[in-house]
Amino acid sequence: MLHDVILTKNIDKPSVKSEFIKYLDIIIFKMMFIEYKFIF
Repeated sequence: MLHDVILTKNIDKPSVKSEFIKYLDIIIFKMMFIEYKFIF
C-alpha cells in the first residue's frame, strides 16, 4: 500500500513521515466525508 512505500522511503526522516501520514489521513477523512454526504 501507499503507506508502506512512504514508510520505507522516509524511514530515516520521522518528522516527514509523520507529517505525510497525518496529511494523507486528513485527505482520506475528507474524501470519506464527501462520499458520506453524497450518499445521503
